[in-house]
Amino acid sequence: MTFEGEPIGVAGMKDYTPPRQARAAETERRFLEAFQVVMSLKGFAQTTIEDVAEHAGLNRSAFLKRFGSKEQALFALYGQYCAKASDLMRDIRVHDVGVLSIDGVLMAMTVRFEALLREHFAANRAMHEHFMANLEIHDATRQLFRECVALVTAVQQSYLPEGTYSKVGAYSAAQLLVTIDYNFVLMAMPGLPREAEDRHRLIVDLLKVALSR
Repeated sequence: MTFEGEPIGVAGMKDYTPPRQARAAETERRFLEAFQVVMSLKGFAQTTIEDVAEHAGLNRSAFLKRFGSKEQALFALYGQYCAKASDLMRDIRVHDVGVLSIDGVLMAMTVRFEALLREHFAANRAMHEHFMANLEIHDATRQLFRECVALVTAVQQSYLPEGTYSKVGAYSAAQLLVTIDYNFVLMAMPGLPREAEDRHRLIVDLLKVALSR
């Protein structure tokens, strides 16, 4: 089974051109690391280019030369998350599906996905802010969701009897995985178990129900 379309990483973000020279790459790294730190404290809307430049030890003009705008810098930072998420799903598809039990595969998905969301929380929260302000889903988010649907479809095909599942189940499971893990990391689902094993066990049970639809 193949994913639908090419995975979107940093280089796949719309209007983004990766730096070609080592000095430019280092400048970008410093800006994006600073951007992530400042956004984790202030959120996207309240973070200014001046804030990021000051934290990076660089200047505003260098930021604008590299990215053009705060929004494009966000897309570049989000691209780093997308690349890792694509790699994570591909790794599970290649090494876990058909090897572990269905519970083991689904547990790996929710545990690893939550950890990745925590690592890239600032960028994901900022993309949520961007969505709420513009009511527009970024192409990279759409592609990442398609990859998630492809992964859970592979789980269906590997573990469930033919005729007992559908695309509706695959889309439902993918949506549950993304929504529950993200909102827990956002601290928007305080009713979920605080104990990680109990929480992920519950998520696995929900995913199994959805996959069988």
